[in-house]
Amino acid sequence: MTRVQRSPPTNVKQNSMPKSTEPSPSTSGGNNNINIGDDKNVSVRNTKRPRLSESSDDCDKQNEVLDELTDHTLMTHPNLVELISKLREDIESVVTIQIQSSLKLYFENQLSELTKVVHGLKDSIQFMSNDFDDMKIELAKNKDLVSQLQKENEDLKTNVADLSVRLNIMEQQSRQDNIELNGIPENQAENLITTVIQLGKTISCDIQAGDITSVTRVKKLDSQSSRPRSIIVKLKNSRKRDEVLASVTKFNRTNSADKLNTRHLGYAGTKSPVFVSEHLSPLNKSIHAQARKVAREKGYKYVWVRDGRVLVRKDDGARAVHIKSLQSANML
Repeated sequence: MTRVQRSPPTNVKQNSMPKSTEPSPSTSGGNNNINIGDDKNVSVRNTKRPRLSESSDDCDKQNEVLDELTDHTLMTHPNLVELISKLREDIESVVTIQIQSSLKLYFENQLSELTKVVHGLKDSIQFMSNDFDDMKIELAKNKDLVSQLQKENEDLKTNVADLSVRLNIMEQQSRQDNIELNGIPENQAENLITTVIQLGKTISCDIQAGDITSVTRVKKLDSQSSRPRSIIVKLKNSRKRDEVLASVTKFNRTNSADKLNTRHLGYAGTKSPVFVSEHLSPLNKSIHAQARKVAREKGYKYVWVRDGRVLVRKDDGARAVHIKSLQSANML
């Protein structure tokens, strides 16, 4: 079998190779070698994928070509770098100016809007500050006025209390000759003078028609009450009044089982007690009623009226206390 060589022998010239060859299949079957011409010593292999080492060599060659081209360009145009640098600087300058101009315009607009807002806030704050100052001045004036009114109010309260006391004294003095009868039934044909005279006979106190200045019934404080209206009797003087009151007290003590009632005065029907007392002013009546209520709650033994004054006593050995007002009655 003939030996196949990878390269032609040195004595074979390349120009002796025919210009065109026709491939023929080899008798060996799987061999892809192609004979060129009639020379059995030369074989050609089909084109295959280049090896990695060959690809790296190509890249290196390309880089060398680029470097040579760059060097050639710099040699033929020595001012190109300077031109490029200057062009870069000009572009940067233009871009910088444009950016600065745009930023300046943007911030000027924003600053203008912010300035308007700040001025608006400043005006609002100034307005509120002025209003606050006015309110402080007005508040100070009102504070002084309130203090003055409070002082005047306290003075007025004191004056009203003093006047109330004086009025009560005057009202009570105007009643110093009067007695008040409660529990006597009403009758359209009644003669109150006769009733008062009969009262004097019952309690063993001489009462003549001349001793009576006036006698009348007064309006009820509670219109819904079923009790008969009170009778106010004005006697000729306070001495006669005291004589009648003392006689009533003596009669009730003497007849404790059958105290003064309507039967003693000649009234038929249901027997009901009759009360004779001093004619009190409205304020003294309120004080008397409150004193009786509190005395009952706190165990006071005696509550009575003398010369228009309400008096209480805890027990037989205690001293009498003068109740001058509703407040003092509540403080028993």
